[in-house]
Amino acid sequence: MERVIAAGKRFLLTPSSGAPLSALRIVVGLMMFLKGLFLLPHIDGLYGQFGYLQAPLMEAVGGGNIASWAVDAGISQRTYSLGLHAFFVLHLVAALGFMLGFYTRASNIVLWATQTLLFHLAWVSAYGIDSYSQNLCFFMLWLPVGRYWSLDARRGAIRDYDPSWVCTLGLRCIQIYVLLTYVDAGVSKAFGTDWWTGGAIWQVLHLPEFNTFNFFWLADHTWIPKLIGL
Repeated sequence: MERVIAAGKRFLLTPSSGAPLSALRIVVGLMMFLKGLFLLPHIDGLYGQFGYLQAPLMEAVGGGNIASWAVDAGISQRTYSLGLHAFFVLHLVAALGFMLGFYTRASNIVLWATQTLLFHLAWVSAYGIDSYSQNLCFFMLWLPVGRYWSLDARRGAIRDYDPSWVCTLGLRCIQIYVLLTYVDAGVSKAFGTDWWTGGAIWQVLHLPEFNTFNFFWLADHTWIPKLIGL
């Protein structure tokens, strides 16, 4: 038992530099910034009062939301759109600042807050990457992610580079979080039939928006989608 406890302490609490956390900051910030740029031309459709899903419909399906409250309050579509665009630009600026490590903690707070609000504004169209982004930003709120490859480090705002158990524990928590989500996804798939029969692979490959190539030949080789599913 003592050896197990000692191994656990080494795994969780051995001081480390925090460089992997800084690398993760860059990747997450870049990913969120690029995704935001891609969505920018479509934000009225995704998040607006009368977008792909109109506010009254979203309210009927999932309860009150900011868009429906704005409609009830008599806020015009143009005013709401201007506010939405300003908010989204703030989100992009925070993502860029976080990626570059410029006022890293403040950028992280703003990025997490705006991502959380965006996630709830468009919960119908949100998917895994939105949830991961929100949760990873929350984890990194408490960690020294600006030590390396950051403008904060270049301008001398960071003075503590000593290896710390906080860096190691934070990294382990993030690794365990990602691991648990994949375990949960795998277990839930295992309780269904589509992944055992290959049906899930077949369906994805033949959705119109993904069907770039012809995969009908898999019908004569059913073992291939079954193997991929497993």
